[in-house]
Amino acid sequence: MNTTQHVITAKVYRFNPKSDQSARFETYEIPYEDGLSVMNVLQYIYENIDPTLSHYYSCRIGRCGGCHIFVNGRAVQSCCTRASEEMIIEPPHRIGLRVIKDLIASDIFLTESKKASLPHANALTRFTYASVAAKAKEKPMRSTKT
Repeated sequence: MNTTQHVITAKVYRFNPKSDQSARFETYEIPYEDGLSVMNVLQYIYENIDPTLSHYYSCRIGRCGGCHIFVNGRAVQSCCTRASEEMIIEPPHRIGLRVIKDLIASDIFLTESKKASLPHANALTRFTYASVAAKAKEKPMRSTKT
C-alpha cells in the first residue's frame, strides 16, 4: 500500500514595493486534493501558511475577471484554472501592469493607448483590483443605511 502523500508545489511571486528592493519567488507545498483551483491553492497558502500573501479573491466563478494571473507562463483566471502538481504563479506584470503587492496588479498607471496595444489587454486589464477600486471612487456605492 502506497502511503505517499501527493503535494502541490507552488512557486509564488512575492513583491511589496513599500518594503522590498526586488521581487522574489517563495515556494509552498500544499496537500493535493482532486479538483483544487489555483485560487484554492492561493487561499490555502493565505489561511494556513502565510497570511501576508496578497491575491485577488472575489466571485470565484469566472465572472469578474479580477483574478487574472500567469500560471506556468499562461494567462489564466485563478478561480477557473485547475491546480497542477507544480506551478509558477505570477501577477500580470509582464504585460506592463504595475504590481501593487504580490499577485495584485493594476492598469490605472497605463495610458489608454498603451492598454489597447498590450497582448491580453481586454482580458487582463479591465478587471484588476485597483481599477475596480478607482471606479468605485468615481461612483460610490449607495449605502443601505438610512
